Amino acid sequence: MKTNNEKGRSLIILLSGGLLAKEVIGLVVGILSGIFYGGIGGAIGGFIGMLILDVILIAAMYSGLRYINYGVCGIFGILALYYLLGIINIFKWITFIGVISLLLNLVWAAGLILGILLLVMNNDVKEHFTNEWSEIGNLIQK
Repeated sequence: MKTNNEKGRSLIILLSGGLLAKEVIGLVVGILSGIFYGGIGGAIGGFIGMLILDVILIAAMYSGLRYINYGVCGIFGILALYYLLGIINIFKWITFIGVISLLLNLVWAAGLILGILLLVMNNDVKEHFTNEWSEIGNLIQK
């Protein structure tokens, strides 16, 4: 794939690795919660759904297509709000796993907000997102 800025692409790859790490950690906590309180299937189903979303976001970011970073930021914003609103529900569960989930929700929300800032404020990353939509076929070949 063609890139207009190697440093920007490297930062996108780092951000992508963080998204995948978030899902793996969330799966482990979900399985532990399921073992102690029942319901492992929900953790695995949530993991698969979020993993699919993350793969789509990673592919979009890696493409470097113009303005796609703003669409990814919108989705990151919705996810950050989702995790922050999840904190309200966690207060029902005053357990060790509940406290870990609370902390992870705060970390996930903060990470997504930092990802938004990276995508819209870092000049190297913004330069990465300069591939034209009319060149989609050519991007794969380069």
